[in-house]
Amino acid sequence: MLAYLRYAESVPGGGWRVTGPEKVTPVPDSSRGTCLPPKSRQAGRRLVHVSLFYWLALFLFLCALLAKTTTFSLPAAILLVGWWKHGQIRWHADVLPTLPFFVLAIGLCAVTAWLEKNHVGAQGQDFALTFPQRCLVAGHAFWFYLGKLLWPANLCFVYPRWQPNPGVWWQWLQLATAIGALFIFWLARGRIGRGPVTALFYYVGTLFPVLGFMNAYGMRYSFVWDHWVYLSAPGIIALAVALVMRVAESLRTPAVVYGFAASYCRGSPS
Repeated sequence: MLAYLRYAESVPGGGWRVTGPEKVTPVPDSSRGTCLPPKSRQAGRRLVHVSLFYWLALFLFLCALLAKTTTFSLPAAILLVGWWKHGQIRWHADVLPTLPFFVLAIGLCAVTAWLEKNHVGAQGQDFALTFPQRCLVAGHAFWFYLGKLLWPANLCFVYPRWQPNPGVWWQWLQLATAIGALFIFWLARGRIGRGPVTALFYYVGTLFPVLGFMNAYGMRYSFVWDHWVYLSAPGIIALAVALVMRVAESLRTPAVVYGFAASYCRGSPS
């Protein structure tokens, strides 16, 4: 991610293209017998510099996928950050550079899904869930992980396996409120900014493979595991930190707010 950000910073305008006319004075290039604009060689070296960072980011992403395919969400996270910064996803500046990342992510995720099913054993009666049941699991998992991140009490190595029942109306409340929360923050982005909905999109997007729509062997025993939320946690943590900062600024008593946050972090179970 750091290598890709370094690449993005090095590209003028956040993309490969630089618009606008520029007046230059040609100077002779003795090596080719042609005239080149001033600083052309410097621009060429800069292009090589930018390319090195891009290929380094792609190589490191491949290494990360080979180590753990949960890192598949990097290209989507890059697009999400681009939308947060600019209010739009630009084709040339944002989408095109991430296409090779998406190809690697989709390909290795497909391999992982095949291995999970055929070699690890994520199939059988324990995984024979209907689509409505999987939706109920997703809604429950959304609030379960969020609750554990905000108040990490009663942690357990193996949590009891839920019994999703589409015929029980109140089980649909968790899914409905989760979708409603995303919808409300999306509508409110003009007033409160794009930050909160970006954090929630990142949280849901990185958590999606373990929300119940795909089979993972651990779901034989429980639909939720603490280590499944590690990659999604930074989105919620960043949102909580921003909220603390905003409250501190509005109260003009940052020491009190920071002290409360420090006490919470110190007193939270590890």
